[in-house]
Amino acid sequence: MLAKAVGPSGKVIGLDIVPIRPLPLPQVSTLVMDVHSTQMEAFLDGLGFSFHCVISDMAPKTTGIKVTDEARSLALAERALALACRCLLPGGHFVAKLFMGRGFEEFRKAVLGAFSKVKMLRPKATRSASSEVYVVGLEKKQLCQKFMEACE
Repeated sequence: MLAKAVGPSGKVIGLDIVPIRPLPLPQVSTLVMDVHSTQMEAFLDGLGFSFHCVISDMAPKTTGIKVTDEARSLALAERALALACRCLLPGGHFVAKLFMGRGFEEFRKAVLGAFSKVKMLRPKATRSASSEVYVVGLEKKQLCQKFMEACE
């Protein structure tokens, strides 16, 4: 879907901690990488370009303990936001999946601090009992990185 959105002259880079099945599309690259690793930092340092959009569908391995799963989900969403602030072009967009729970409102406020508009989406395919939601940040502000540093 993303390859179609960017077209043949665009670029989609998919990252996962486990191998991703390669897609036979010239504009799509897939990499095995942990977003918390020094390898990730080196990758971003060596890119030489910024992105128009960062989309995170990261999810923790669930434990069945709601508060633990929510905390792990939030930590991944916060990492995705930090990466988006680092590598998005001004005016770029951000999407992150997370479980609503403790810390969700603070995360929403952090996204609002970094982006001009924030929306919450809950796809129709999401199970009714699930607390999963997508937070969408539209139009990255120029001072996004400074905002994120202030929050650390």
